[in-house]
Amino acid sequence: VDVAGGLIEMEYEGTSKRRLKEDVDSERIRVVDPDKDGQEVNLTDGMVVDGYSNFLIRLLEKDLDIQLKTKVTGVSVTPRSKARGRRPCSVTVTRQSEEGRWGPEEVVDADYVIVTLPLGVLKKAMVDESIRFSPSLPREKVTAITQLGMGTENKVVLRFKKVFWPAEEPYLQTTEVSLRIINGHYFGKANTLIVHISPQIPYGDWANEQILDFVLAALKRMFGHKRLPEIIDHCVTRWDVDEFSLGSYSFMQKGSHSQHIRDLAQPSHGGCVLWAGEACSVEGQQCVHGAYVSGQQAADHVLRGMAKE
Repeated sequence: VDVAGGLIEMEYEGTSKRRLKEDVDSERIRVVDPDKDGQEVNLTDGMVVDGYSNFLIRLLEKDLDIQLKTKVTGVSVTPRSKARGRRPCSVTVTRQSEEGRWGPEEVVDADYVIVTLPLGVLKKAMVDESIRFSPSLPREKVTAITQLGMGTENKVVLRFKKVFWPAEEPYLQTTEVSLRIINGHYFGKANTLIVHISPQIPYGDWANEQILDFVLAALKRMFGHKRLPEIIDHCVTRWDVDEFSLGSYSFMQKGSHSQHIRDLAQPSHGGCVLWAGEACSVEGQQCVHGAYVSGQQAADHVLRGMAKE
């Protein structure tokens, strides 16, 4: 696996499980197993401790024209046979001003379009046409978007004045079934806990303060404390209401199967519109590597298509 920048903790599976911390200082490295004469390691799971900006995003954005505060509202494709020398794809966008207002729609022409919208955003677009496709999406694509589930797992990140939990345990267990806790202190984030919240609690109806109180109450019960050390900082994620996400990641809900994932990943509109993201990966659903690999496949399709033109 190629990585760039940051601290990554990796777990390998084989005849035994071993942990390895790599402090990645070089611009780019390849992870190998020293016990197998430099053979590349099969990375089964990993935790990106310092975020994806230095680990992946800074690497991928090099030499690209990334337009932020720009929202896509439509994708239109003209068959190449009828394009008459013009680019076959038209992408309708709107740009956000410094005051936060969205401006008039503009059209950007392209040879290909790669759609990496989260499944939650696609589901919303099927209902309110917030993103329009012309011609309309194939029936198999619409069925895949409808049948696959979009789930939410939010996090509460807590930084305390001091550690009051077992500092050398990477993961903490609790009888509160809706919570899973990562010891950020163990991974180099001083005095920090990262609490994963699963959908058993109705956080969609709760304010951030209610979610924070729920987590703190669970920690008090875990360690038998009436009072916890002072909280220096905290953050509550809300992927469920973020209009550019509307959920955390896809899942196989009742009535869905792997063919729906393959249908979602299939190119559409005569091969001019490609699809990528974790929801487009059978092997890497819900994971960053699934999104990454599906993006590589879409880019490869584009490059091969351009080479033939």
